[in-house]
This record gives sequence, C-alpha cells and structure tokens, in this order.
Amino acid sequence: MKELHFYIQSLMFLLALACGLQGFLNGEGFIYAMMIQFFLGIYQYGMSWFLMKKLRRPAPLLSIYFLAANLYLIILIFMSLNKRSFDDLQWQVFLFGLPWVLAIYFIVVIEDLLWVR
Repeated sequence: MKELHFYIQSLMFLLALACGLQGFLNGEGFIYAMMIQFFLGIYQYGMSWFLMKKLRRPAPLLSIYFLAANLYLIILIFMSLNKRSFDDLQWQVFLFGLPWVLAIYFIVVIEDLLWVR
C-alpha cells in the first residue's frame, strides 16, 4: 500500500513538472501545475493524518512533516489576513516554494516508511 502512495505521488510530480515546463511555452501550464500542487497537498496532508492515527509509533520524519505542514497552514492563514504587508516574492515563496519542499519531504517520509517497516 505504501508503494502505491509513492507511485501516485511520483506521477503527480511528473504531471506538475510537465505542466510547469509547458507554462514557459504558453501561460496556462502554471495554472494546471497549481491545481496538481493543490490536490497533491490535500492528498499528502490527508495521508499524514491517516498515518499519524494508524501507526502506533509514528516515524520521526512523519512527525516532523506533520508539524511542518500544520505550521505552514497556520502561517499561510496569517499571511492571507495580512496580505498588504507582504510583497510578491514572499507570496511566491509561500505559495510555490514551501509546498513543493513539503511535498518532496513527504516523498522522503514515505520512502523511509517503506524501508523501515
């Protein structure tokens, strides 16, 4: 089952990469990459909740991901409330950069769970 999650996420990464590369040719590719990023984030966040509840002793990497994802969502909420005080670069980092870092980290967590258990 964990292997299936790894393959699903890898496929979503490849689709987002293809859409992002196509975005350089025409401006619409980034919209599709954002949609994939959104669904990948929901999937990974839901899986982290499920794995935290299912595993008796969650792996340390999973606990770190879970805390980081919740912290990211809290910061995102506060940034949206104070959107006038942040410039475009900060929004781009929080909307594009950090979600992909969290997504790649979750792939590492799943890979760790595959090898440990």
